[in-house]
Amino acid sequence: IEPHLNLFKKDIIRDQDTLNLLRVVIAAAFYPNYFISNNIVLATAEKSLKKNPLTMVVLPKVTNFDNPIAFNRHIHDLFSTCGPIANITLDSTRLYIEFEPLGLCKVVVPAVTNALFFRKLCSSSNKYMEIKTNLSFPINPLTLTFRSVCQETSRRRMIVNSLSVNAVYADYHNEVNDYHLLVAADVSMSSRTNQLVVGETTVYPCAKGLLELLTIIFTPFAIMRRDLHKSKYIGALCGLGYNGDTKKSLFPQNDIDIVFPFLFDNDDLKIINTIRTYISKTMGGHIDSAPICIRYIDRWKNKVIEKLFL
Repeated sequence: IEPHLNLFKKDIIRDQDTLNLLRVVIAAAFYPNYFISNNIVLATAEKSLKKNPLTMVVLPKVTNFDNPIAFNRHIHDLFSTCGPIANITLDSTRLYIEFEPLGLCKVVVPAVTNALFFRKLCSSSNKYMEIKTNLSFPINPLTLTFRSVCQETSRRRMIVNSLSVNAVYADYHNEVNDYHLLVAADVSMSSRTNQLVVGETTVYPCAKGLLELLTIIFTPFAIMRRDLHKSKYIGALCGLGYNGDTKKSLFPQNDIDIVFPFLFDNDDLKIINTIRTYISKTMGGHIDSAPICIRYIDRWKNKVIEKLFL
């Protein structure tokens, strides 16, 4: 978005445009079920692991095995279902399983994510095993955890439903203040552990300011905050509005307090309001009322896309 919010680039391929538009629609449909990841910088993860976290998982507390060669073979057979294994090494009680990298790409290999999913699996037949060896589940320092951005639930522990495709998500950030955004279609409270359980999730690419942009576009009500010179906006309190008599927030559990990590002035606010106006017109149009209304709805929809992907 011009002039300052250049989060969506104009020169990307059409399929990427469609994917970005779908992400925007999901964010609109499930506001305010927004969650952000803890910050994990690749250099820090490499330092803690002392190996390459992009291609490796670790089994901690590996003990009580009499035949190291057979044990190593069984581990290889187990984890080879996740992807091609490059090496397996044992350091004291920690077992390092290294997978083949994806060329020169600095990305977490899919085999690592597949291996981390083992923590979500539990065999009900282990009581029938003659020889038992208890293993801790695989770990990786790039495994992301998320927290709610809503004020009332931001400090509450949150887990992703084990059946969700994003139940385990490993990635890293290039800068200290970067994060991933997760949007959930289903949010509930566990009666047993009193923690948030989310499902039907979508994880967004790491893009600074994406949360703030989506929030300010889709919030029903926002109170803007200016800087001391009143030349730009530095943030906003977003929510469902307030009671005119008591001046208190309506449903404060859904309030989101955002701080803009980019320059945001009146020109940007005008663009945001234009997008909100065309979204309202598109959603409020009655397709069956008249053929001309269909053309207007299509025009308004295109205006939304045009403003989003300038």
